[in-house]
Amino acid sequence: MKRNTKNLLIAVTVIVGIICIVNAVWLIVQSGSVAEWFTDYRNIVYGDGAAENGSKIVWRDDVLGWQYFIFYGRMLFGIAFDALLLLFMIKSILALKSGAFFLKSNTYILISAAVCNLLYNFCNENIGILVHPSSYRHITDSMLLTPLILFAFALIYGLAVRISEENRLTI
Repeated sequence: MKRNTKNLLIAVTVIVGIICIVNAVWLIVQSGSVAEWFTDYRNIVYGDGAAENGSKIVWRDDVLGWQYFIFYGRMLFGIAFDALLLLFMIKSILALKSGAFFLKSNTYILISAAVCNLLYNFCNENIGILVHPSSYRHITDSMLLTPLILFAFALIYGLAVRISEENRLTI
């Protein structure tokens, strides 16, 4: 692999890492402030009193299970998705040193990322049930698109792994 391409891959990995870390911190801060775990970030960003006009979770017994799943699922699946993307990028860079770019374990990471993204999108799309417990649960086409693209990419990546292994055996 050319040195410029390798440097570009490292730069992209650093950028992805920064974005994933910032997103994970944002999910924790946003979830924690809505759940009143700590000072509401809206008061810090927009000034005192801003959170009183915002939304707080309304826990209701009839949809409590869904509310827990949506609240914790959004946070945990979002963080897991970020971690899996970062793991994929780091493993790809480390694989360059061994001479093999396509790792079989990265295929499983991509499939896991697609599942985490699907569950995160479902929780994020239905976040309204936390504030308005009477809101309905729904699935949209936009929440399915990214996980399907990731899954297709994982299948293509899996084919590349097999072709790469066959090429190594024939040489």
